[in-house]
Amino acid sequence: MIYYRLLRRHPFLSMVSILSVLFLVLALLICASPRLWIDIHLGQEFQEKRWYLQVLPISQLMNAASWIGDPWQAIVITITTASVFTVCKRRKEALLLVSVFGADVLTMLIKILIHRPRPTSDLLTVAEQLNDPSFPSAHVVHTVIFFGLLLFFSFFLKNVKEWQRLLLGGVCVAALVLIPLSRLYLGVHWSTDVLGGFLLGAAILILMIKSYLYKS
Repeated sequence: MIYYRLLRRHPFLSMVSILSVLFLVLALLICASPRLWIDIHLGQEFQEKRWYLQVLPISQLMNAASWIGDPWQAIVITITTASVFTVCKRRKEALLLVSVFGADVLTMLIKILIHRPRPTSDLLTVAEQLNDPSFPSAHVVHTVIFFGLLLFFSFFLKNVKEWQRLLLGGVCVAALVLIPLSRLYLGVHWSTDVLGGFLLGAAILILMIKSYLYKS
C-alpha cells in the first residue's frame, strides 16, 4: 500500500528506483559469478539457431546495427543530431542529447569497476574478440538513452508533421531492437550485459526526461 501511494505520487522516482535496484542486484550477481550459467545457455541457444538466418541478409544487418552503435559512429550521430536541433532552435533538446556522453562516461567507469570478461570463443561464436570489460553493454546504454530521447521528442514536441513522427519513431524503435540484438548475435556480449545496459540506460533516460519536463 505504501509503495502504491509512492508510485502514484512519484512515478518517475519509483521507476528509477526499481530499475536501479534491479541493476545493482544484477551487478552484484555478476561480481560474484562473472560467467553465469544462464548467459552461456542463452548465448549458445541463440547462436545455434543462427543457421537459418544465413540465407537472409540478417548477418549484414546485425553487423551494420552494431557498427552504428560503435563509439565513433555514436559520437558523430549524436553531435550531428544535436546540431540539427540547435539549428531548429531547440537548444534545450540539443543539450539533453549531448549530455548522453555523460552517461557513456558513467558506463565506462562501471565497466572498469565490475571488470567482467567478454565472451570467449570456447563458449560462444565470437565475431570479434574484444578485450575491454563487458558489463554493462555501452552500445545498449547509449542506444537506450539517445534513441529513447529521440522517440520521446518525436511525440512530445509540437509543430512536428505526422510523417516525421512516424519516420523518426520507426527509426528509433528499429535501433532500440537491432543494436542490442546485434551484440548478442555477434557474440561480443553476454545476455546479462545487454539486460544491464537496458536497466541502466532506462533509469538514466527517465531521469533525463523528468529533468526536461520539470524545466519545461
